[in-house]
Amino acid sequence: MTNNVYELNLTAAVALSEAARSAGVNTNEITDEEITLDNGYYEVRFTSDWLQYDCYVDAATGEVPGITSMPLTAACKFKARKTGASRKREAPVFSLRR
Repeated sequence: MTNNVYELNLTAAVALSEAARSAGVNTNEITDEEITLDNGYYEVRFTSDWLQYDCYVDAATGEVPGITSMPLTAACKFKARKTGASRKREAPVFSLRR
């Protein structure tokens, strides 16, 4: 059995900034965000006026290996489905509200 220890060089706020930069969104355009840390990656979900973004940021390097976006109307439906389902594994959640 291996011990999964991850070096965390980034804070949640820096992960949000890197995710926004990769998406081409200015951080002052973000209306809502949710950040979780799991297995050495931050999952950064944030919305702008028109889109919802789901981005992964390496907590050690700041690299963004994946990002997706969807129109906000579809994103609202997705969020409603997610909140109705229970999760098997809970990860720490960081919320940076403005």
